[in-house]
Amino acid sequence: MENDDQPIIDSFPAPYPKTSPTELQSKITFESLLSTVYVKPDLRVMDKYPNTDGHIELTDQQQHPIGKIEVQLKTLADDDLITPKYQCAKHFLKYCSDSILPVILVAVNNAQKKAFWISVDEDVIIDADQRINGETVNIKIPYENCIDGQNHAYLAAWEKLIQVARTKVKGYNGLLQDKELLETKLEVLEEGLRPSTLSPEALAEIHIFLNHYNTILETEFAVLKQTLYTRYWKIGIGIASYTMDRCAFVLIPLDIGRNDPIIRELAPDSFFKRHEALFDGTILSYAAYISQNNIRTNPLALSYSLLKSEFFRIMGKYNFPINDPVIAHEYLISFIDSFWVTLGFEPEQNTYALKQLNFILREVLPVEVAQSHNFADWVKEFNYNIDGTKNTRLHPNLTKRKEAAISLLKTDFVPVVKVTISSELYHIELIYYYLDLLLQSGEENAVRVYHAEMGPKINMKFNWAAWNRPAIFANLELFFKNFTRLYQKYVYHNFRHLQEELNFFDHFDTIFYVLVFDDDLTNQPFLEVYKLNAATEVLPQNYFFKQSDPACPVSRKERFEMDKWDCDLNGVHYKILSVGVQTLDFLFELSPTYSLINKQITKKLKEFFKSKEEVRDTY
Repeated sequence: MENDDQPIIDSFPAPYPKTSPTELQSKITFESLLSTVYVKPDLRVMDKYPNTDGHIELTDQQQHPIGKIEVQLKTLADDDLITPKYQCAKHFLKYCSDSILPVILVAVNNAQKKAFWISVDEDVIIDADQRINGETVNIKIPYENCIDGQNHAYLAAWEKLIQVARTKVKGYNGLLQDKELLETKLEVLEEGLRPSTLSPEALAEIHIFLNHYNTILETEFAVLKQTLYTRYWKIGIGIASYTMDRCAFVLIPLDIGRNDPIIRELAPDSFFKRHEALFDGTILSYAAYISQNNIRTNPLALSYSLLKSEFFRIMGKYNFPINDPVIAHEYLISFIDSFWVTLGFEPEQNTYALKQLNFILREVLPVEVAQSHNFADWVKEFNYNIDGTKNTRLHPNLTKRKEAAISLLKTDFVPVVKVTISSELYHIELIYYYLDLLLQSGEENAVRVYHAEMGPKINMKFNWAAWNRPAIFANLELFFKNFTRLYQKYVYHNFRHLQEELNFFDHFDTIFYVLVFDDDLTNQPFLEVYKLNAATEVLPQNYFFKQSDPACPVSRKERFEMDKWDCDLNGVHYKILSVGVQTLDFLFELSPTYSLINKQITKKLKEFFKSKEEVRDTY
């Protein structure tokens, strides 16, 4: 036992922890497995950093920094080599939940010279939260996340972690990023634009192309212009190169408040080489055709080709509105279910007050964020991405922050920093659209459309035996009662000039959805989708059945064993045109309706654009 009265001269410095040699060896092993070109580790094993052991920084080939990842480094026992795992403390998981930077847990087996890693992200934390009983919980590490000095797949995965974290830190949703990127590119382009000196023949060809492009944008894809180009009256062009068999250009939105020429020339290709990273295939891209001048030879097909790329890039980020209360309730309830803690609501209620949601989103939350963040003096505006708070656990401090913000609002308080709430999971403008739609129609509450408890919270889509079958069936029955109507309203509202091309009932007039829920609980349930034509004239309609329902007019057994391709329902004879299979994944999406609508629209628009690949000019 140490003597506290021992003279200083006879005392010893504090010893290293007994585990330090093992930890040091794990650090050496881990660093030896990393690419020295792309990874710059800064790790300490003596707990110099709280909660983590330091960080690694990724660089590109030219050694430019890409971003940092925090690292918790541990030693992996030989017994855990086949199924890597590590016991993590509650305080470490809390740190990962709050960290701005991505955090990875790395377990090193020194004998085998291997390291296994996992990103301690939201999904991992939610799963751990469901299982934890005491102060620690076991975190399983995927065996394929192995770093052995030969396989460098981890580099791409880590870069993706950095990009995701960077998006959350910036707090911009995808559409807002596009709009701001567009403005940035237009500013850069100004330095390379100059008046056109092209021949009259070339100008005529370019005018024909631009007329096609703008006409299609303003009619068939007006929703794209309304979404992305609200400040711009036309799409112009900057020509970098134009010959008989070659063209290179950038399409340029023309600001409605300026008098810019619709056709201008650009500096030579060296301009784009200097700004290669900016014009890399995102919005306002540089297009070059070196074997054929498509503007001259087929301007109409080129217009559709360019719009196709632009449209599908935007569609992946944005749900277009549907003027209908059913989808409004579905979307708002889903939003509340994801952020009920942040919004200050009770979970899994059947109704939520619309005025309260409106007040919290538009007034309370911006003040709460402004007061709880430490901003530099020069910051006047801040976009706060609410996605990082999804599935946050309830905490008394959050309630106090909200109450304080409400008290400040009663005094007409105006924060120094103007906070805008944004989201990538839910397009925030669509949330406001549906709030206004319901409030203006006199509704007081957002009402739950679907049964909330369809199965366990974690991996519910794959644990078939644990599914709540009555809830699944009730939700599907309600879903298909509304789906066709909502789909047609979506098309009418957003693609009025393409109603025929996007018609849900294009070559058939009836559709049967049959739920196949096998008695063998290990088999995945699914929907059989029958497309049929009636022998007599009927209104287009869909029906939903359970396979076990005696009223179901179609039978898999009859179809396979008897080759029976017809059936009867309500006195009408039908011919079966096709049978497909639909998984139930869409039912577990944030918005089941939008999920399936987007899938159907994407399929039909791909067919539409395919038909336009060889379309010829009529001039």
